[in-house]
Amino acid sequence: MKHHIMLCLAASLVTALGVAATAPADGLAAMLAALAPGTPFADVLKAHPDAMYSDVAKPEERPVPDQPGGLLLHWDKDPLLGTSCTADLGFKDGKLYEYVLMWTGIPAPPDEARKRFYAAAVARHGAGFTREALRLNPDSPVEIKVPVLCWEAEGVRTLAYYAPPAADTGKKTGALTYARFPADDETIRSMLAGAALTEEERAKVWAEMDALLPAQKAE
Repeated sequence: MKHHIMLCLAASLVTALGVAATAPADGLAAMLAALAPGTPFADVLKAHPDAMYSDVAKPEERPVPDQPGGLLLHWDKDPLLGTSCTADLGFKDGKLYEYVLMWTGIPAPPDEARKRFYAAAVARHGAGFTREALRLNPDSPVEIKVPVLCWEAEGVRTLAYYAPPAADTGKKTGALTYARFPADDETIRSMLAGAALTEEERAKVWAEMDALLPAQKAE
C-alpha cells in the first residue's frame, strides 16, 4: 500500500478550489473520522460507508464489516482543501494499521494550500514535530529531498509534506501527503534522511518552511 501511494494559492485560488469556510483542523478531523491506528475494520467502514476495497480484484465489490481488507476513500472536493483527495488504508488482523491521504492537483504556487494543510496537521498533533527530510524516488536520477513534519507517539509515526511535480514529467501540479505508519516501519525509516543530513543540508531543505508554518515553532 505505502509503495503505491508514497512513490507514485492565493486566497482567491483556495476559494476557487472550493475549500469550505471551516477551520483547517475541523476539515482534517472530518476526513480522519475513525482513522486512529488500531480501529476495527467495521468501525472504519461505518464512519466511511462510501469506501471501496483497494484490491484490484474487487473493483466493484462493496466492503462488508466481516470481510476486512485494504480500503480506498476518495473525495472529489475534500473538506480541508476543496480538491481531489484519495486515502489508502491498510489493515492487519482486522484493525487499521497504516494509511496515507494524498491531495493531488495542487496548482502552483501551492503556498496557501500548504499553509492550510500544515496548520491542520500542527493543530492535530502539536508543534513538537521533528524537522525531517524525505527522499522521494530514492536512489534514482530524479531523487529529491523534501521537508517533512514528523511526529512520533505511541508507536506511530505521522508525516505531513508536499511533493512538487517531478522535473521529468512535465506536470505542473504537486501533491500533499498526510501519512501514519508504525514507527518501526523500515521502508519509511529508510526514506527519511534526517539523521544523515548536516545542519547546512537540513537548513537548505527547510529554507522556505518557516513562512508556511503556523506561528508555533518546532520544539
